[in-house]
Amino acid sequence: MSDALARAYRNNPTLNQQRAGVRATDETVSQATAAYRPTVSMTGQYGVTHLAEVVPAGDSAALGAAGGGGSGSTTLSNLTEPAAVNLTVTQTIFNGNRNVNGVRKAESNVFGAREGLRNTEETVTMKLGDGGVEIDGGESIRLSAAMVDLN
Repeated sequence: MSDALARAYRNNPTLNQQRAGVRATDETVSQATAAYRPTVSMTGQYGVTHLAEVVPAGDSAALGAAGGGGSGSTTLSNLTEPAAVNLTVTQTIFNGNRNVNGVRKAESNVFGAREGLRNTEETVTMKLGDGGVEIDGGESIRLSAAMVDLN
């Protein structure tokens, strides 16, 4: 008998739904407290530039200090790899108590959800006390006083 009541309590779909709702509401407290944590963002850029220039023979102005009075042409080559990294950390110091009030609201919602679960548990327990046991989402067992030894 007590095994059937425990199974009815554990597997009742109404209670399971209410328990899941309490767990989901409880997660909002973690989300609200996340507003106290810093925000970190990072961006980066990388590139490759290759410049090759062929300077004809005798063009000393193009070669500059390199000279180049020979008979053949000269090739100038330059390879650069520019890179940049940007790291930003942001911490809210004061925002008009929005964080504090958000956490309080989330905690109040959790207290309300827990009370709703207690009310649902009470309703289900009252149904069990009236002699009707709901098991596994729809199966119901009717108990009569003759079946249960009350002594």
